[in-house]
Amino acid sequence: MSDIRITVGDCEFGIDMRFYKKLVLMCKRVTQKSPALDACLENEGLEGSGKTSASYIEAAIIKQLTSRPISLFFKTSSCIKFARETENQIIILDEPAIESLSNDANTTIGKDFLRLTTTMRKKRHFLILNFTKFWKFPEFLVVDRALGMVHLYNKDERIIGKFSYIKKNKLEALWNAYKKEGIRKYHKLKSFNGFFPHVGEKIFNDLDISIEGHPHCVLSDYDKYKDEAIAGIGDNTKDKKKDKNLEKLDDLRYQIAMLTKTGKINQVELATHLKINGARLREWMHLRDTYEKDMEVKAKAKEEEEEDNKLAEEREAREKQLEKERENKRINKPKDEDDDIPEDSEEDEEPDEENGLEEWEKEFVNDEEARKETQVAMEITQAPRVRSLTRDLEA
Repeated sequence: MSDIRITVGDCEFGIDMRFYKKLVLMCKRVTQKSPALDACLENEGLEGSGKTSASYIEAAIIKQLTSRPISLFFKTSSCIKFARETENQIIILDEPAIESLSNDANTTIGKDFLRLTTTMRKKRHFLILNFTKFWKFPEFLVVDRALGMVHLYNKDERIIGKFSYIKKNKLEALWNAYKKEGIRKYHKLKSFNGFFPHVGEKIFNDLDISIEGHPHCVLSDYDKYKDEAIAGIGDNTKDKKKDKNLEKLDDLRYQIAMLTKTGKINQVELATHLKINGARLREWMHLRDTYEKDMEVKAKAKEEEEEDNKLAEEREAREKQLEKERENKRINKPKDEDDDIPEDSEEDEEPDEENGLEEWEKEFVNDEEARKETQVAMEITQAPRVRSLTRDLEA
């Protein structure tokens, strides 16, 4: 399959036409007026396989197709906060497994991902998720929410950037094969192989990426903010305990200040007994106003969290039931040899998917539109730069 030429800044590179067409359809999901949908693309592979560099290339193409800004996060918590406060963004969540190093992460990471994906759908974001070992993450994220998986691998541990694309309707089979048999059937379930050129770092400065809320970042900022994220492991737990203790202290101060309303002691006498300034005592009397406002905000946040937790528990119960059913139907089969290594050969590839569309793709294109999409993509191949998706489809 031929490549399509992409230009970012002064850098021009090629990308597999089949993969480009997948990104085009994903962009149509998040830009169409109705129904309002989001998109999630997963980059999975071992450390050093080129996931982060691939996400830069993907984000660059999506930005050209949608004109949306790009934000990158290492922490799921800060990603959720940003996603709730914004709309129509390209969000890269890079190596969220960093958070799993925290002792308390295992009890919350599933719920955090559920909150994140729920927010993504409401705000119509395009999420690019980079992670290692898909089986370490919740099934609803890997199987249900993703539109496709890009499995990156090192060919002979020398060539970085090679990938196998696994379409959505094969993700459940991939998940079940590992859970039941311990086999990672990347190459048997892939749709096609491709290659990301080594240009991720070259184009980074032209993408105007925001990292962990810091705007207009350059490549050197990536390692800086990643190191800060690693250094901050466990800080969230400490902050929560600190906030809780401060609330209790402020409530006590307020109750003390309110003793002057009983008529048994005045402000001057109370301030003298406490050995504090009278002005400080008056400040304590107004803590209740701030406290009540904070409590309203926290009560709303708690309500949302309880709703998310309920959904997470229901989903977890369904997953356990499905897992139990799979166990009952399990058939002992000999493990295929070399199932972990994708074969980059023509005979191992499935034919290109021009004769069929995935279920999620059928929502956006019929046969006539699919032919038009291919024609548009081929025209773009000859153009010096990739134009916006809207202008291309109208041309």
